[in-house]
Amino acid sequence: VSLIGRVAASGTRSQTLAELASQWETSPDALQVLTEWEQRVGEGRPLAGVDVVVDAAHTPNGRLAAEIFTSLGATAEVLDGDVWDIEGEHRADPSRMENLEPLKARMTATGKSLGIAFDLDGDRLAVVIRQPDGQFLVLYADDLMAALIPFLVEQGGYDPKRMKLALVRDVLGSTAIDDVAARFGIEVYETDTGYVYVKAKTQELKRKGYTVPIRSESSGHGWLQVTGEY
Repeated sequence: VSLIGRVAASGTRSQTLAELASQWETSPDALQVLTEWEQRVGEGRPLAGVDVVVDAAHTPNGRLAAEIFTSLGATAEVLDGDVWDIEGEHRADPSRMENLEPLKARMTATGKSLGIAFDLDGDRLAVVIRQPDGQFLVLYADDLMAALIPFLVEQGGYDPKRMKLALVRDVLGSTAIDDVAARFGIEVYETDTGYVYVKAKTQELKRKGYTVPIRSESSGHGWLQVTGEY
């Protein structure tokens, strides 16, 4: 994951997320591809100067995320980083706004503007931004998908003039995705809610020759091509 962050920040046309994703998807030895890219990209601290609070909610996911942020140069504080054996009711669900209150409180107390919260198994998240007026903006996977489209096209190597691009979102996802994608000439496909439907549509589109740089669910799941299916 740290490699993906360094590639994303490299700003070179010869080292893009699209190229990395294409190589490791088609290579019989994905580990070798990653090793070669580590050597090509080298060390870097593209997030130097960024302060983030990561709400672990007593799961291992937040601690791992904080380590990745730190490796990229950010200063990462972990909230509730002690791991519990969680059963029954818990607050490791960022889709419930009340579960984000401890994170917001810590951000306010420390003056930090960026926070991230994960679910139990780390495949759903919410990004929390504290605005200058003290109010909070919460972004889920479909919001982040809409925000990432310009970056993926302009700096990520996903050129709609060179490849057939498509995006996949669930029926509850933000239509902002469609609006932003239309500006770049990218098709958007809608599925029923559920990871299996998003995955099936992605595989169908790939068989038809499309590249799917990103897909998401409104529940908080989101995947880049470069991160794989899981």
